[in-house]
Amino acid sequence: MSSPFAKKKGESVLNQPPVYRYIRFFMLFFYGCFVINLVFAFLSNGESFAATLFGDFQATDLYMDFFNTIRDAGNSNVYTERNNIYPPLCLLFFKFLGYFVDRRLVELKGRQRLLLQIDQRCMMLYVLYAIVCMLVIMRILNAYLTTLELDKRLRLHGKFLSFFMLVSYPTIYCIERGNVIMLSFIATAFFVFFYRSANKFLRELSLICLAVAAGIKLYPAIFGILLLLDKKYKMAIRAIVYGILAIALPAVVFLRPGAVATASIVPGAVGAAAAAADGGVVRNLIQNILKFAFEKKSTLNFSSVSVENFVFLADPFAIAPAKVLCVITEAIAAVTLIFAKKRWQQVLLVCYLMLNIPAASSSYSLTFLIIPFFIFLFEEKPSGKLDAFFHTVFTLILVPLPTLWYFQTDTVVDFMTNTLGINYNSKANQLVSGFLFQAMFVAIVIFVFICFAQSKKAAKQKKATAPLEESEQYELAAS
Repeated sequence: MSSPFAKKKGESVLNQPPVYRYIRFFMLFFYGCFVINLVFAFLSNGESFAATLFGDFQATDLYMDFFNTIRDAGNSNVYTERNNIYPPLCLLFFKFLGYFVDRRLVELKGRQRLLLQIDQRCMMLYVLYAIVCMLVIMRILNAYLTTLELDKRLRLHGKFLSFFMLVSYPTIYCIERGNVIMLSFIATAFFVFFYRSANKFLRELSLICLAVAAGIKLYPAIFGILLLLDKKYKMAIRAIVYGILAIALPAVVFLRPGAVATASIVPGAVGAAAAAADGGVVRNLIQNILKFAFEKKSTLNFSSVSVENFVFLADPFAIAPAKVLCVITEAIAAVTLIFAKKRWQQVLLVCYLMLNIPAASSSYSLTFLIIPFFIFLFEEKPSGKLDAFFHTVFTLILVPLPTLWYFQTDTVVDFMTNTLGINYNSKANQLVSGFLFQAMFVAIVIFVFICFAQSKKAAKQKKATAPLEESEQYELAAS
């Protein structure tokens, strides 16, 4: 049986569509990095792997985003005493999971919460959660490939690539943190891939998925911009309604006892929304988010891909200039989005609008880049030299990079700390992701406006030559 990646008889590599070369480049680069990581781990008895994954050679809070949220959601004072920033829908999901573990663990306080990490029931619960998420991600990616009606060979390439997405760096980092962003990514991917579907049920389900994504992490709501770009205004209105329900209905579970009466007086969604407001759930959630966003200490953080980091590299205390630069780049992205014509560019710019926000810029959130990456490869069919640049950047961000300087760590730490004044971070992906992400943004802004200028010039030339063409046709008819 021949390899699915083998060339057809008489086919030259240079004559193949570029998408095949792009996919093979990704896979070969992945394999190369995997081998290096494996050799380093063997030579260091696993310490290099720990450094690459955890950053500090040890895991003290593995999966704790998952366990912390189970603990928070199991308490009625989640938005007051615990100042949680997750929406009610997310907490309702984790409250449900909390019934599968010892209630004494759910009620733990402070550092005692680490006991959740060593409880076997908790660990098996997380393992099952992670497995299900991975299976659903692969199913959605393969379902998307099916809708594109690709030829059998390219679809097979896509299936292999969808497996590699499960072990991409952002995905692995998300699993290591146990962050609920995985669920939000799944719902967002379904929305982006299927809101244009010819199937009415899939279109409506995609809107519900967008509401669920926002109900889990809030900021994926920004993907609703795609509906406005496509002039699907009725769908946008329905998505907003679903979003309100995704916030209001679960909020009832976390109401103060006295506010439940409001929901009983006015039944249905309206009563739920009124009760949520009266109970202070939404108000407290907003206060917690604002406190997290504006009172959080702003410093250089390589686990963030926000443009703020570039300011902090020059001056760690330049908080105001960093905020100004963030607003400027967000505005540029929003304007560029209006002029972008290709769908993968639009989705990538929406990802930028979301990930450039400091509170939403953690490296595991780069999982969302899988969405424009698949659209770029399989829907847009890349071909130009600039497309090769974007593909290379996607590859460098998604592939788990080896820490090549592991065996000279002391020298690198000394250089970064004493010469550059930067706290050392051993994760190669985190050290380069911010630069690559911002470089991709700059490139796409330049590319979009160059294409816009060229199209305007071509339209003007066509308009100028139109009268001449009409005159020539008249003379030809007269003769």
